Amino acid sequence: MKLTELMEKIHCSQGSVEDMLALKETLDRAGISLENIYQELEMSSAYVDSHRDVSTTSTPIAPHSHSFFEFIYCSSCEDVEYLLGGQRYKLQRGDVILIPPGISHCPLFPETMKRAYERIVVWVNESLINDFANRWPEIEYADRERHRQYLLRTAGSPWEDHLHEAFARGCRESELRQSGWEAALYGNTTYLLILLNRALSQQRQPVHERSGLLDELLGYVEGHYRERITLTTAARQLLVSESSITHLIRRRMGISFYQYVTKRRLSAAKKLIDEGEALSGVGERCGFCDHSAFYRAFRREYGIAPSEYKSLQNKRRA
Repeated sequence: MKLTELMEKIHCSQGSVEDMLALKETLDRAGISLENIYQELEMSSAYVDSHRDVSTTSTPIAPHSHSFFEFIYCSSCEDVEYLLGGQRYKLQRGDVILIPPGISHCPLFPETMKRAYERIVVWVNESLINDFANRWPEIEYADRERHRQYLLRTAGSPWEDHLHEAFARGCRESELRQSGWEAALYGNTTYLLILLNRALSQQRQPVHERSGLLDELLGYVEGHYRERITLTTAARQLLVSESSITHLIRRRMGISFYQYVTKRRLSAAKKLIDEGEALSGVGERCGFCDHSAFYRAFRREYGIAPSEYKSLQNKRRA
Protein backbone atom coordinates (compact mmCIF):
# COMPACT_ATOMS: atom_id res chain seq x y z
CA MET A 1 0.00 0.00 0.00
CA LYS A 2 1.28 3.46 -0.89
CA LEU A 3 1.55 6.29 1.62
CA THR A 4 -1.08 8.41 -0.14
CA GLU A 5 -3.58 5.54 -0.04
CA LEU A 6 -2.97 5.03 3.68
CA MET A 7 -3.36 8.74 4.46
CA GLU A 8 -6.65 8.83 2.54
CA LYS A 9 -8.00 5.89 4.53
CA ILE A 10 -6.96 7.55 7.80
CA HIS A 11 -8.52 10.91 6.97
CA CYS A 12 -11.76 9.24 5.86
CA SER A 13 -12.04 7.34 9.14
CA GLN A 14 -14.00 8.59 12.15
CA GLY A 15 -11.08 8.34 14.58
CA SER A 16 -8.37 10.89 15.37
CA VAL A 17 -5.25 10.59 13.23
CA GLU A 18 -3.13 11.02 16.37
CA ASP A 19 -4.89 8.18 18.15
CA MET A 20 -2.96 5.00 17.39
CA LEU A 21 -5.78 2.81 18.67
CA ALA A 22 -8.19 4.33 16.19
CA LEU A 23 -5.52 4.02 13.52
CA LYS A 24 -5.14 0.32 14.30
CA GLU A 25 -8.88 -0.21 13.82
CA THR A 26 -8.72 1.62 10.48
CA LEU A 27 -5.81 -0.53 9.34
CA ASP A 28 -7.51 -3.72 10.50
CA ARG A 29 -10.57 -2.87 8.41
CA ALA A 30 -8.26 -2.28 5.44
CA GLY A 31 -6.60 -5.65 6.00
CA ILE A 32 -3.23 -4.14 6.95
CA SER A 33 -1.10 -5.47 9.81
CA LEU A 34 -0.07 -2.74 12.26
CA GLU A 35 3.04 -4.79 13.10
CA ASN A 36 4.23 -4.68 9.47
CA ILE A 37 2.73 -1.37 8.33
CA TYR A 38 6.09 0.35 7.88
CA GLN A 39 7.31 -2.60 5.87
CA GLU A 40 4.24 -2.80 3.65
CA LEU A 41 4.23 0.86 2.64
CA GLU A 42 5.72 1.90 -0.70
CA MET A 43 6.82 5.32 -1.89
CA SER A 44 4.02 7.30 -3.50
CA SER A 45 6.24 9.28 -5.88
CA ALA A 46 9.11 8.29 -8.12
CA TYR A 47 11.63 10.42 -6.22
CA VAL A 48 10.70 11.82 -2.79
CA ASP A 49 7.95 11.43 -0.18
CA SER A 50 7.65 13.60 2.94
CA HIS A 51 5.14 13.26 5.77
CA ARG A 52 4.60 13.65 9.51
CA ASP A 53 4.25 10.59 11.71
CA VAL A 54 2.98 10.35 15.29
CA SER A 55 2.97 7.47 17.80
CA THR A 56 0.97 8.04 20.98
CA THR A 57 0.99 4.57 22.53
CA SER A 58 3.68 2.01 23.35
CA THR A 59 2.40 -0.40 20.69
CA PRO A 60 5.66 -1.88 19.32
CA ILE A 61 6.79 -1.31 15.75
CA ALA A 62 8.61 -4.44 14.57
CA PRO A 63 12.07 -4.20 12.95
CA HIS A 64 11.76 -3.54 9.23
CA SER A 65 13.73 -2.28 6.25
CA HIS A 66 13.04 -0.46 2.99
CA SER A 67 14.39 -0.39 -0.54
CA PHE A 68 14.71 3.42 -0.33
CA PHE A 69 16.60 5.88 1.86
CA GLU A 70 14.79 7.17 4.94
CA PHE A 71 15.61 10.36 6.87
CA ILE A 72 13.77 11.04 10.13
CA TYR A 73 13.77 14.33 12.05
CA CYS A 74 12.75 13.79 15.70
CA SER A 75 10.43 16.59 16.89
CA SER A 76 9.43 14.88 20.14
CA CYS A 77 10.95 11.64 21.40
CA GLU A 78 10.99 11.54 25.21
CA ASP A 79 12.33 8.16 26.50
CA VAL A 80 12.28 6.68 22.96
CA GLU A 81 15.23 4.62 21.77
CA TYR A 82 16.01 3.62 18.19
CA LEU A 83 17.44 0.39 16.86
CA LEU A 84 19.61 0.72 13.75
CA GLY A 85 21.12 -2.54 12.59
CA GLY A 86 22.70 -3.87 15.75
CA GLN A 87 23.08 -0.47 17.43
CA ARG A 88 20.68 1.14 19.91
CA TYR A 89 20.49 4.89 20.47
CA LYS A 90 18.67 7.03 23.03
CA LEU A 91 16.91 9.69 20.97
CA GLN A 92 16.91 13.41 21.68
CA ARG A 93 14.83 16.20 20.20
CA GLY A 94 16.50 17.43 17.03
CA ASP A 95 18.13 14.09 16.18
CA VAL A 96 18.19 13.10 12.51
CA ILE A 97 18.09 9.35 11.84
CA LEU A 98 19.80 8.35 8.58
CA ILE A 99 18.70 4.96 7.24
CA PRO A 100 20.12 3.54 3.99
CA PRO A 101 18.21 0.82 2.09
CA GLY A 102 18.35 -2.64 3.61
CA ILE A 103 19.19 -1.53 7.18
CA SER A 104 16.88 -3.11 9.76
CA HIS A 105 15.46 -0.45 12.09
CA CYS A 106 12.63 0.38 14.49
CA PRO A 107 11.83 2.64 17.45
CA LEU A 108 11.85 1.12 20.94
CA PHE A 109 9.15 2.67 23.11
CA PRO A 110 9.04 2.93 26.92
CA GLU A 111 6.38 0.90 28.71
CA THR A 112 4.39 4.11 29.28
CA MET A 113 4.44 6.94 26.74
CA LYS A 114 4.56 10.27 28.59
CA ARG A 115 4.63 12.26 25.36
CA ALA A 116 3.91 11.36 21.74
CA TYR A 117 6.79 10.31 19.51
CA GLU A 118 6.56 12.87 16.69
CA ARG A 119 8.78 12.98 13.62
CA ILE A 120 9.05 14.28 10.07
CA VAL A 121 9.94 11.52 7.62
CA VAL A 122 11.55 11.87 4.19
CA TRP A 123 11.80 8.89 1.84
CA VAL A 124 14.21 9.23 -1.09
CA ASN A 125 14.43 6.86 -4.05
CA GLU A 126 17.84 5.23 -4.34
CA SER A 127 18.13 6.28 -7.99
CA LEU A 128 17.90 9.94 -6.97
CA ILE A 129 20.66 9.43 -4.38
CA ASN A 130 22.82 7.70 -6.98
CA ASP A 131 22.21 10.60 -9.38
CA PHE A 132 23.42 13.02 -6.71
CA ALA A 133 26.53 10.89 -6.22
CA ASN A 134 27.33 11.00 -9.93
CA ARG A 135 26.69 14.72 -10.32
CA TRP A 136 28.15 15.96 -7.04
CA PRO A 137 30.64 13.45 -5.54
CA GLU A 138 31.36 15.83 -2.66
CA ILE A 139 27.90 15.07 -1.22
CA GLU A 140 29.23 12.14 0.79
CA TYR A 141 25.91 10.83 2.05
CA ALA A 142 24.97 10.00 -1.51
CA ASP A 143 27.63 7.26 -1.42
CA ARG A 144 26.19 4.77 1.05
CA GLU A 145 29.29 2.56 0.86
CA ARG A 146 31.29 5.37 2.45
CA HIS A 147 28.55 6.36 4.86
CA ARG A 148 28.48 4.62 8.20
CA GLN A 149 26.82 7.18 10.48
CA TYR A 150 23.17 6.48 11.25
CA LEU A 151 22.39 9.28 13.72
CA LEU A 152 23.09 13.02 13.56
CA ARG A 153 22.64 14.99 16.80
CA THR A 154 21.73 18.61 16.01
CA ALA A 155 20.43 19.97 19.35
CA GLY A 156 22.46 23.05 20.29
CA SER A 157 24.43 22.94 17.03
CA PRO A 158 24.48 25.57 14.24
CA TRP A 159 22.57 23.07 12.08
CA GLU A 160 19.53 22.58 14.33
CA ASP A 161 17.30 25.35 12.95
CA HIS A 162 18.40 24.91 9.34
CA LEU A 163 17.70 21.17 9.27
CA HIS A 164 14.39 21.51 11.10
CA GLU A 165 13.21 24.12 8.61
CA ALA A 166 14.33 22.04 5.61
CA PHE A 167 12.43 18.98 6.90
CA ALA A 168 9.36 21.10 7.74
CA ARG A 169 9.40 22.89 4.36
CA GLY A 170 9.33 19.61 2.44
CA CYS A 171 6.51 18.35 4.62
CA ARG A 172 4.47 21.52 4.01
CA GLU A 173 4.89 21.14 0.25
CA SER A 174 3.59 17.56 0.45
CA GLU A 175 0.64 18.55 2.64
CA LEU A 176 -0.49 21.67 0.69
CA ARG A 177 0.21 20.24 -2.81
CA GLN A 178 0.13 23.65 -4.46
CA SER A 179 1.19 24.17 -8.07
CA GLY A 180 4.74 22.90 -8.61
CA TRP A 181 4.92 21.18 -5.22
CA GLU A 182 6.73 18.09 -6.55
CA ALA A 183 9.46 20.20 -8.13
CA ALA A 184 9.73 22.21 -4.89
CA LEU A 185 10.01 19.00 -2.87
CA TYR A 186 12.72 17.70 -5.21
CA GLY A 187 14.69 20.93 -4.89
CA ASN A 188 14.25 21.04 -1.13
CA THR A 189 15.54 17.48 -0.85
CA THR A 190 18.68 18.47 -2.76
CA TYR A 191 19.20 21.28 -0.24
CA LEU A 192 18.48 18.90 2.65
CA LEU A 193 21.14 16.45 1.45
CA ILE A 194 23.67 19.29 1.22
CA LEU A 195 22.85 20.38 4.78
CA LEU A 196 23.16 16.81 6.05
CA ASN A 197 26.51 16.42 4.32
CA ARG A 198 27.86 19.61 5.88
CA ALA A 199 26.55 18.77 9.33
CA LEU A 200 27.90 15.20 9.20
CA SER A 201 31.37 16.51 8.39
CA GLN A 202 31.37 18.64 11.56
CA GLN A 203 29.26 16.76 14.12
CA ARG A 204 30.59 13.77 16.05
CA GLN A 205 28.81 10.41 15.90
CA PRO A 206 26.60 9.98 19.00
CA VAL A 207 27.61 7.05 21.20
CA HIS A 208 25.20 4.15 20.91
CA GLU A 209 23.91 2.28 23.96
CA ARG A 210 25.90 -0.82 24.92
CA SER A 211 25.01 -1.79 28.43
CA GLY A 212 22.20 -4.32 28.58
CA LEU A 213 20.97 -7.78 27.72
CA LEU A 214 19.07 -6.44 24.70
CA ASP A 215 22.30 -5.21 23.12
CA GLU A 216 24.07 -8.51 23.81
CA LEU A 217 21.17 -10.41 22.28
CA LEU A 218 20.99 -8.20 19.18
CA GLY A 219 24.74 -8.46 18.77
CA TYR A 220 24.56 -12.25 19.00
CA VAL A 221 21.83 -12.41 16.34
CA GLU A 222 23.72 -9.95 14.15
CA GLY A 223 26.80 -12.14 14.21
CA HIS A 224 25.05 -15.49 13.78
CA TYR A 225 21.80 -15.05 11.81
CA ARG A 226 23.41 -16.73 8.80
CA GLU A 227 23.88 -19.84 10.93
CA ARG A 228 21.41 -22.18 12.61
CA ILE A 229 20.53 -20.38 15.85
CA THR A 230 17.74 -21.13 18.31
CA LEU A 231 16.39 -19.65 21.49
CA THR A 232 18.22 -22.37 23.40
CA THR A 233 21.60 -21.64 21.82
CA ALA A 234 21.14 -17.89 22.37
CA ALA A 235 20.27 -18.40 26.04
CA ARG A 236 23.31 -20.62 26.57
CA GLN A 237 25.61 -18.16 24.84
CA LEU A 238 24.34 -15.20 26.89
CA LEU A 239 24.11 -17.18 30.16
CA VAL A 240 20.45 -16.31 30.75
CA SER A 241 17.21 -18.24 30.74
CA GLU A 242 15.13 -18.73 27.60
CA SER A 243 12.20 -17.03 29.31
CA SER A 244 14.34 -13.92 29.96
CA ILE A 245 15.04 -13.57 26.24
CA THR A 246 11.44 -14.32 25.28
CA HIS A 247 10.06 -11.72 27.70
CA LEU A 248 12.63 -9.08 26.70
CA ILE A 249 12.04 -9.35 22.95
CA ARG A 250 8.28 -9.49 23.37
CA ARG A 251 8.25 -6.44 25.67
CA ARG A 252 10.57 -4.24 23.58
CA MET A 253 9.56 -5.28 20.05
CA GLY A 254 6.22 -7.06 20.36
CA ILE A 255 7.48 -10.19 18.57
CA SER A 256 9.07 -13.52 19.49
CA PHE A 257 12.77 -14.36 19.32
CA TYR A 258 12.10 -16.58 16.31
CA GLN A 259 10.22 -13.79 14.54
CA TYR A 260 13.07 -11.34 15.19
CA VAL A 261 15.66 -13.73 13.74
CA THR A 262 13.44 -14.35 10.71
CA LYS A 263 12.93 -10.62 10.13
CA ARG A 264 16.68 -10.03 10.36
CA ARG A 265 17.31 -12.78 7.81
CA LEU A 266 14.64 -11.44 5.47
CA SER A 267 16.03 -7.92 5.73
CA ALA A 268 19.44 -9.24 4.70
CA ALA A 269 17.85 -11.21 1.86
CA LYS A 270 16.01 -8.12 0.55
CA LYS A 271 19.29 -6.21 0.54
CA LEU A 272 21.01 -8.93 -1.50
CA ILE A 273 18.11 -8.98 -3.99
CA ASP A 274 18.26 -5.17 -4.25
CA GLU A 275 21.97 -5.48 -5.03
CA GLY A 276 21.21 -7.84 -7.93
CA GLU A 277 22.08 -11.22 -6.36
CA ALA A 278 20.61 -14.33 -8.01
CA LEU A 279 17.60 -15.69 -6.09
CA SER A 280 18.88 -19.27 -6.07
CA GLY A 281 21.31 -18.82 -3.19
CA VAL A 282 19.94 -15.80 -1.31
CA GLY A 283 17.94 -17.74 1.27
CA GLU A 284 20.77 -20.07 2.24
CA ARG A 285 23.23 -17.17 2.48
CA CYS A 286 20.91 -15.49 5.00
CA GLY A 287 20.40 -18.49 7.29
CA PHE A 288 17.34 -20.25 5.86
CA CYS A 289 17.66 -24.02 5.69
CA ASP A 290 16.56 -24.19 2.04
CA HIS A 291 14.92 -22.13 -0.71
CA SER A 292 11.39 -23.32 0.09
CA ALA A 293 11.69 -22.13 3.70
CA PHE A 294 12.99 -18.79 2.44
CA TYR A 295 10.17 -18.53 -0.10
CA ARG A 296 7.46 -19.21 2.49
CA ALA A 297 8.91 -16.74 5.01
CA PHE A 298 9.37 -14.02 2.38
CA ARG A 299 5.85 -14.38 1.01
CA ARG A 300 4.33 -14.46 4.50
CA GLU A 301 6.22 -11.30 5.53
CA TYR A 302 5.86 -9.16 2.39
CA GLY A 303 2.85 -10.64 0.62
CA ILE A 304 4.73 -11.38 -2.62
CA ALA A 305 7.21 -14.00 -3.81
CA PRO A 306 10.95 -13.17 -3.92
CA SER A 307 10.85 -13.32 -7.72
CA GLU A 308 7.98 -10.80 -7.80
CA TYR A 309 9.87 -8.49 -5.47
CA LYS A 310 12.96 -8.71 -7.69
CA SER A 311 10.88 -7.87 -10.78
CA LEU A 312 9.34 -4.84 -9.04
CA GLN A 313 12.77 -3.56 -8.04
CA ASN A 314 14.05 -3.99 -11.58
CA LYS A 315 11.09 -2.02 -12.97
CA ARG A 316 11.66 0.81 -10.48
CA ARG A 317 15.29 1.11 -11.55
CA ALA A 318 14.44 1.08 -15.26
